[in-house]
Amino acid sequence: MFIPFCFRIIFLLFVICSNSVFSFQLDSDALDGFATELSKNHNFDRGEVREVLNFAEGSKAIVRLMSRPAEKTKPWGEYKKIFLTSKKLEQGCKFLSENKSTLIKARKVYGVPESVITAIIGIETIYGANTGNYRLLDSLPTLAFHYPGGNSKREKFFRYQLTEFFLLAREEGFDMRELRGSYAGAIGIPQFMPNNVRKLAVDFDGDGKKDIRMSREDAIGSVGNYLKHHGWQRDGLVYLDAKLKEGYDQKITTNTAKLATTIGALDAFTFDASNMPDKTRVSIVKFKEEGALKHRIVFENFYAIFRYNPRVKYALVVALLASSLQQECNLMDL
Repeated sequence: MFIPFCFRIIFLLFVICSNSVFSFQLDSDALDGFATELSKNHNFDRGEVREVLNFAEGSKAIVRLMSRPAEKTKPWGEYKKIFLTSKKLEQGCKFLSENKSTLIKARKVYGVPESVITAIIGIETIYGANTGNYRLLDSLPTLAFHYPGGNSKREKFFRYQLTEFFLLAREEGFDMRELRGSYAGAIGIPQFMPNNVRKLAVDFDGDGKKDIRMSREDAIGSVGNYLKHHGWQRDGLVYLDAKLKEGYDQKITTNTAKLATTIGALDAFTFDASNMPDKTRVSIVKFKEEGALKHRIVFENFYAIFRYNPRVKYALVVALLASSLQQECNLMDL
């Protein structure tokens, strides 16, 4: 079909303008410095590194998304409703049923219940259905050299992840221009960052490869290994519901990223923790639900989940989804 020249020019201009709207040129000096650093510290060919980085583009969409993560911007009630739905439970039960033997194996090897592994994968990628469509070659350099607000600490973290991405590509032999993941550079069914793919991903299906992108077995085993590595206690609790006694100030508790007190020191609360040593380290987290504050005692396993995504909201929604899956999917039959 013949296309008039003027229309071809208009189309070309549209493509060019569209690209400029959604992308930007990365800092060339920063890319040069990174290539030199990688060559010096990890024995890469500097020219080859720079050639790969020539394919990278800064992404305005990634900058925007990183500026407003749901864990940070959405109130607890809205955030909770995203993940704790009847559809998510139905999908979770299906995932549990289809992967029963692998999940049981992971529990035996790593001590992590089937429901917790399933909940993490459900929240991260809708049980593997959405692993992300952003090129890591765009997301990681964008965040390493153009993090929103120029946050130097976060830029350092993503520069490290970019280094790990190059190392992972060298070890696994994949095309760096093709690998896709989340806008933050997380990979595969469980959404591991490149350093965790290298360090904590496992070959759980025994085929000689650690493939968390395509293998559900490897993804399940890798989540179990991740949580165990970060302190998961076999047969330990994640949380307990608690009620603040009358006469105590609601300000007595704050959401925290560490085990801040002990069971024996929780005089202000009623809860069911029979036979648990008073010295057991715990924290209290609280969020408003249905117009009232809801308190929960959280344990070391809660903070193993927290290490997956360091937001109290995230760890709690994983714990609540796991609890719902435990009840709804008849896990005692697994």
